[in-house]
Amino acid sequence: MIVFAALLFSMFQTPVLCAQEVASISPHEAIELALSRSDEINYRSIDREIARAKIAIQKRNFLPSLGIDYSQSDSVSYDSADSRIKKATFSVDQLLYDGGQLAYQYRNLRSQLYLSDIETDEIKEQLALQVITICTNLLKNKRILEIQSATREIVLKQITIARQEHRLGMITELDLLEMEAQLGEIDLSLASTRQDEKRYIFQLSRILEIPPDSLPSIRGRINPDYHGFLLVGKNLEKEIERYASLALYQNSDLQKLLIQLENARTTRDQTRRSWIPSINAELELSMSGEELPLSEFGYSLGMVFTFNLPAFPFKTDVSAGKTNPQERSIGNSSSVQLFDNLQGFISGREASLQLAKGYSSYEDRQRNLRFDIEEALTDIDHQMNTISLTQRRMEISRREISILQKEVELGEATRIDLIEEQVSLTQQEAKLIESFVDLYNSEATFLQSCGVRGIAETVKEIIV
Repeated sequence: MIVFAALLFSMFQTPVLCAQEVASISPHEAIELALSRSDEINYRSIDREIARAKIAIQKRNFLPSLGIDYSQSDSVSYDSADSRIKKATFSVDQLLYDGGQLAYQYRNLRSQLYLSDIETDEIKEQLALQVITICTNLLKNKRILEIQSATREIVLKQITIARQEHRLGMITELDLLEMEAQLGEIDLSLASTRQDEKRYIFQLSRILEIPPDSLPSIRGRINPDYHGFLLVGKNLEKEIERYASLALYQNSDLQKLLIQLENARTTRDQTRRSWIPSINAELELSMSGEELPLSEFGYSLGMVFTFNLPAFPFKTDVSAGKTNPQERSIGNSSSVQLFDNLQGFISGREASLQLAKGYSSYEDRQRNLRFDIEEALTDIDHQMNTISLTQRRMEISRREISILQKEVELGEATRIDLIEEQVSLTQQEAKLIESFVDLYNSEATFLQSCGVRGIAETVKEIIV
């Protein structure tokens, strides 16, 4: 109860963290803030405490049921003495066998708690990756804006010189218009990048529950030397096998299907044992008499057999005991419910069908997971190669620009050629930054699909 109250208090009294009062926060701080302000995660914490309480209560069902009863009966007889009987009874009822039904209910509650924990971990990991994705996109946009702004200054400087050359008749008006058109393309790219930045700011504001105007900036920058943190490359086949083996034990979908499969198998086995009766032992100890204190001791010991058969479920009681020193008793009683539990005729077939479906779903997911891993790692390997090729192409572009600058000074190349090459380099640099972020997102998403936890720890690879 104390833990439950504390969780309620922490959920509804979550302090307004000082994120609004600082100029910047790290991605880890943003993740912690998002997790603390997630209503779904807070509610699931309370649900977990309730589930743990249900499990504790379920344990009580394995212990005997205890009861205390007191009765008083006054009767008047016209032909004999009146009777005024008082009786106090202490009873014990213990389940001896129920075909594993009680144990199944207990295991099922524990399985549901385990599944809930898996789902909660998934939600936390997905939220962490969502925050990381927005943070990397913001830093990516920041770097692209810097590149585009620097390129705009270079192009604007070249256009200023070109205007002088146009006035002197050294270049045509068409050449000048082509250069200004390139500047316009850069301005359009800048506007698009700034709009993307606003969109990412709104996304992060919504998750962190901070007004956009008060949202602190994200510390760090995109790693300019990022080439991925997964070891793929020449060991692609080995990595596929390694992660496939890892996913068999940690993939959340497989874990859920495995638990459902175990539940279906238990249900099938129980339907096969339905002809075996459940057995209860009953003990009653009593004291009776006409006046207090009660002086006549009695007891009763019995067994109850319950047969939950289709159409004709019945129950048989056998008991023996005494109610006073002069009396002994033994007896039995039986009852049957006619045309009841008709579901029992098809429950066995239904349970077998559900078990077969469970096996099929588990095997299909296991088989498809292997293909998904191979496809994902192959794509990641391709992204790594693309980054290397882009970097080599950028080196060539930089050398071309260096040569063009000298040729423009010597009059052997046009200024528009230099501007076009500079714009091309800017586009390549922006594409490279985007490739870094895309590669990281692919790797992080892949690890999540394998069931690897702690995605937040990988952010240091992409943000430095």
